[in-house]
Amino acid sequence: MSPVHYDAIVIGSGAGGSATAYKLALAGLRVVLLEKGAELPKDGSTLDVAEVVHQGKFLSKEPWLDGSGRRITPEEHFNVGGKTKWYGAALLRFAEAEFLPDAEHGCLGWPITAKDLSPSYEEAERLLRVAKIDQDLPAALVYDAKPEFVWVNSETMTPEEIRLTVEEIERRWRSRTPAKTASDANASYRVATSEILLWGNQNGIEVDRTDEDFQEASTRMFFRLRKEFPNEKWDVLNAATREFCKKRKISIPKKAR
Repeated sequence: MSPVHYDAIVIGSGAGGSATAYKLALAGLRVVLLEKGAELPKDGSTLDVAEVVHQGKFLSKEPWLDGSGRRITPEEHFNVGGKTKWYGAALLRFAEAEFLPDAEHGCLGWPITAKDLSPSYEEAERLLRVAKIDQDLPAALVYDAKPEFVWVNSETMTPEEIRLTVEEIERRWRSRTPAKTASDANASYRVATSEILLWGNQNGIEVDRTDEDFQEASTRMFFRLRKEFPNEKWDVLNAATREFCKKRKISIPKKAR
């Protein structure tokens, strides 16, 4: 078998690898894209919360070594497409201010501007078929969650930023269309999450979301969905969720136990 020669070898088929391979191939180079993972199944299992989140069915079991030489198993996915198959489907452009120096945090400015990246943003959005949402369009979307406690943090946001953020969430909440199924409600919550982040970005407000706040919001929403859609198939709560509820003083509904 005669050897095959390539102009470029790209390791990994995720967002970075696929974009690199795409541009190199367009330039006329002979490219090979190497991916250690396999294709994901198309039987619906990748959309099953129990299999994906609770059972970790698609997580790699490959052991790594940390800086001290100890074995760890990070939560990594190895599959064709990389994390583009798992992310939350929210694609936000950087704001102009994010390219400027930030003396408070000791960060230098970028050598380019948001305007310089605009053509690349437009090409990526076209290729990925991004549905652009105008910030005044939320009334057309389905909302069934009011997660204001996710977005407000008095330690990192000014009183005026908090007021504006809460007002924006209230406005979107009043114009929502109630969801009819648990799946719709869950999906609409993710859309609302992405839109509030986008709104903050466009208005120069860094909407803060800490991990525990986000987990609390998700947990409360989860309990609400269980109550509103009792006929859906729900998983039994695991020990970690119960412990978190105890820590954050979240009351567990009887039907969720």
